[in-house]
Amino acid sequence: MLRATVACIGAASVARAQPESAIRQPDPGRGAGIAAQAVAPGVLACAQCHARNGGGADGSGSFPRIAGQSAWYLAKQLRDYASGVRLNAVMAPIAKALSSEDIADVTAYYASVNAPYPPLARPNPALTKRGEQLAKAGNAAPMPWPTSPNVSTPRKLRQSLRISNKSARRCACKQQRRPHRSS
Repeated sequence: MLRATVACIGAASVARAQPESAIRQPDPGRGAGIAAQAVAPGVLACAQCHARNGGGADGSGSFPRIAGQSAWYLAKQLRDYASGVRLNAVMAPIAKALSSEDIADVTAYYASVNAPYPPLARPNPALTKRGEQLAKAGNAAPMPWPTSPNVSTPRKLRQSLRISNKSARRCACKQQRRPHRSS
């Protein structure tokens, strides 16, 4: 009897399951088109900031390199922008304009791209030498004090901090409407 019940449940599950061909697979080719063109009026195309190859459009590092990132990671970031979990004035409207199929396709595209890294800038020899000195011996120079006229010496700095701490306590007491206790 138990065997017959398990067999019926298994058969019902198989009958309701969709064939593997009915499950939509992400299309990186369609994703390339989405990356190159805006998905909605007034919304930027991915390639305008991240470049078509995902390496970042301007080379300054202002726009993250997304080439070769996992599709799962990229899709999660887009869903977070769309839902407001992750805030960004540029990315939020773009992510909201993408359907779940669009997200799957564009993330599959950028995950499949292998963009070259830009060459590194030549290091400044003086900075390299100074870095070596700091690594080997530390900073032997005395710590300079701020040049503000109000905080020109260690004593004035301490006085300034005491004053700001007292005013902060007063402000907190006023907000909570209770008398300040001096310690």
